[in-house]
Amino acid sequence: MFNAWGFFCTFRPSNFSMKKVIFLLISFFFLLNTFNTFSQTPKIDSLQNLLNKATADTTKASLLWQIGWECKFSDPAKAKKLGEQALELSKKSGYRRTEGWAYNLLGALKLIVHDNKEARILLEKGLDAHASVNNIKGMASCYSNLANIYTENSLFDSAIIYQEKALELRLKLTDKKPSADSYTNLGNIYNLKGEYGKAAEYLFKAVKIYESINDVYGAAMCYYNIGRTFYSEKKYQQAIDYAVKSRKGRETIGDKSGVATTYILESTCKQSLLRYDDASKDLKEAIAIQKEIGDQYGLQFTYSQIGMLFYNMKQYDLALEYQLSGLKISLEADNQQGVVTSYSCIGEIYKAKRDFPKAIEYELKAYDLATKLNVMETKKDACMILSIVYHEMKNFEKAYEYQNKFVALKDSIDNESSTKQLQELQTQYDTEKKQKEIELLTKNREIQDERISRQKIANYSIFAGLLLVLIFAFLTYRRYREKRIANELLAQQKVEILNKNQDLQSKNDLIELQKKEITDSIEYAKTIQNAMLPNDSEIHEIFPDSFVLFTPKDIVSGDFYWFRKINDIHFAAAVDCTGHGVPGAFMSMIGNDKLDFAVQERNLSQPSEILSELNKGVKAALKQNDTNSKSRDGMDIALCAFDLSNKKLQFAGANRVLYKISNGELTEYAPTKSAIGGFTSEDFEYGNTIIKYAKGDTFYLFTDGYADQFGGDVGKKLMTKNFKTLLLSIADRSMLVQKEEIGKTFKKWKGDFEQVDDVLVIGIRV
Repeated sequence: MFNAWGFFCTFRPSNFSMKKVIFLLISFFFLLNTFNTFSQTPKIDSLQNLLNKATADTTKASLLWQIGWECKFSDPAKAKKLGEQALELSKKSGYRRTEGWAYNLLGALKLIVHDNKEARILLEKGLDAHASVNNIKGMASCYSNLANIYTENSLFDSAIIYQEKALELRLKLTDKKPSADSYTNLGNIYNLKGEYGKAAEYLFKAVKIYESINDVYGAAMCYYNIGRTFYSEKKYQQAIDYAVKSRKGRETIGDKSGVATTYILESTCKQSLLRYDDASKDLKEAIAIQKEIGDQYGLQFTYSQIGMLFYNMKQYDLALEYQLSGLKISLEADNQQGVVTSYSCIGEIYKAKRDFPKAIEYELKAYDLATKLNVMETKKDACMILSIVYHEMKNFEKAYEYQNKFVALKDSIDNESSTKQLQELQTQYDTEKKQKEIELLTKNREIQDERISRQKIANYSIFAGLLLVLIFAFLTYRRYREKRIANELLAQQKVEILNKNQDLQSKNDLIELQKKEITDSIEYAKTIQNAMLPNDSEIHEIFPDSFVLFTPKDIVSGDFYWFRKINDIHFAAAVDCTGHGVPGAFMSMIGNDKLDFAVQERNLSQPSEILSELNKGVKAALKQNDTNSKSRDGMDIALCAFDLSNKKLQFAGANRVLYKISNGELTEYAPTKSAIGGFTSEDFEYGNTIIKYAKGDTFYLFTDGYADQFGGDVGKKLMTKNFKTLLLSIADRSMLVQKEEIGKTFKKWKGDFEQVDDVLVIGIRV
């Protein structure tokens, strides 16, 4: 079975091909995420044997929908028949659980053929049936499939709402695999949405679960999707590494279709690196596999890919050869969407070869078939190419005709896009509607009471207003006389003030210019400092279940976070440099450089030794050992070195503690009471603590900016005690939610008070 999700998410064609294949890619994108496309013949045979022996209607109904689920790709007509039989038996016996699964199967079959309207009706019926018997697994499956409808229509926010509902239910199950599936689906939606940091966060969560339950297929799929994420962030070599890692997993379980897609991902990355020969070899490997397993849809796409590769290399004859091969396969398989894509691509190649009659022939075929299939984007592109070709041939009447058609189709597509946005807003509205109705009933009562109160106030106000008018009239007359005298004096002073104002304005303009130049310099310094800090993808690759809350006081920060993976040791550090703003930022650059030197050049792995090396490096950089030196700047730090395979970590701190929360209890690990640099001697040695932990424990590293913030009702510090209480209250929630709660609490506490220091909080769940 063709792994359509794979090629949808890896291929980023040039402008030549993007609009020609996008509808074909979308038509298949959700298959891999929703259904396992492996050959399930042994499982089907086993279920069929059980069905032959079954006597009870409820047992038969359960086996019927399961067999249908396994053969929905290989024999969709049979799957539909089995689903309808399961539904009939379920209704007859009043067994709501299998009724829900039967609706789920029938809805999934409609999804495969893109009948989204009917799919939604069937899935909502399935959801009602599952809900009536509190079947959590079934409800989650329906929510996930409903999300796929929105994903296929590019309504990603609505898709996320439904996938999060599915995840919320699956987290209640003892079986971890469904939760991993939901994390994968969310990661892929965020990938499509272009939010790659969140995509990486969810995908690393998923792969961690798949590895823990030894699900080779699930892990391989996640490696592949992580590779796509790195590709989207233009980190092509890392994307290639994950494609190879995915391929190794798929080879061990005989997933040949999946192996082919990893070659396509690798080829796409190499094309971006301009390694065209290597890219071509990878695509030929994919073709060999697809021919072996008879994957006609995959072959059509891969031939088209090679055609596009040669087109971009301006080798038009080879491009045409492969596109015609893809067309032949699509015609033989009656793949109408593949045919219309090939027609349009071939027409554009002929246009590039300046064989205009052939270009017109194929683009007209593409236009006619796209009209039949109602593929608006391809119709629009065909009109654009026909307009250009006719113009080149000096047939201006035809060129004008197709230019008008192109504009009309473009407007129609833009209107359709606006309609989709409205649908998305409607979905979000419906989700919140019931809660809003309850709130409105309460508010209506309050409004009625307030109206009565306002009427009384209005009566009193009218009387008071009349009295005030009389008083105001008397005072106005008296003030008029006083102002007339004062105005004469003011007129004399006005000239003097205007002259002084001109001098002040000139000075202010100079100050504003200088301020802008300074601010621009600091803004650029922020760009440099941000480049030093690891991005979300790099952090989640080292610690998949983690967060970083980073809120500088000024444009640049004296706090910084540091993550590295050296061999099997995963490092994390929260660092607070002397001061904030520009001085602190300079210190952070020194600190980051000296930490890298300690682990990469000196090969140190024990945190206490790293801090000693950092202390020497800072004192040397600031020349604090010189007798005439006036610099006493330094930094505080909490540094952890995780050995994940042995479930232990080493901790060393310079004035910064480490918190561990396990089973609802908070343990505090004390640091060495001496800073890095400053008055600390060059040969000072820091303490080292070895901590064993259990799976699910959470560690927190932070600077003092959070607890030292003034705010609340009376302008007091937030304090460490309240910070601990907050962490204990949210420790069992997801790391993403924890980050939001910690940030929200800080913002609420600060209120209108000025932020006193940089804020950094790191959370890591192991």
